[in-house]
Amino acid sequence: MTPEDAVHDLVKFALESLGSLRGPTGVFCYDKVWESSELRGESVRYSLMVLLGLQRAVAAGYAVDVDLDELWACCDTRRATFTPGDLGLALWADARRDRRDAPELLSGLQRAVGPDESVLDSLVGMEIAWIATGLAHQLGAGGSDGGLLPRVLRAIRRRRA
Repeated sequence: MTPEDAVHDLVKFALESLGSLRGPTGVFCYDKVWESSELRGESVRYSLMVLLGLQRAVAAGYAVDVDLDELWACCDTRRATFTPGDLGLALWADARRDRRDAPELLSGLQRAVGPDESVLDSLVGMEIAWIATGLAHQLGAGGSDGGLLPRVLRAIRRRRA
């Protein structure tokens, strides 16, 4: 088996298994109990990550069984619960869509991180990376970073996160 075949098989397995991890609300779970197939919790963050992965799969030519617009809408209904990192993931996914929600997401991120560096400094490195990635994708798609990317990059450099 070539490495390309192995990757294709792994992607196929992941896409086939994904549906069993989605709860009745449309949000993906934190994890699944192997013995009982019980879904534990629900995670908007994981759902945003699934959306990003599925967007990438579609762009690579894979067929997916999840309606990406419906998954986006499901996540978006929980926007009030988004952490700063979740907002970064949402900006990233939005840049791959149509940037329709970018102004509100950027505004929410600006409120969430505040005017000083204290919130950014309190975040774990991965969450800061999601914010930086979301902002960079917005810029790359012709959108705006709301002036936040330089602050986020300073936080990364300052903390060596």
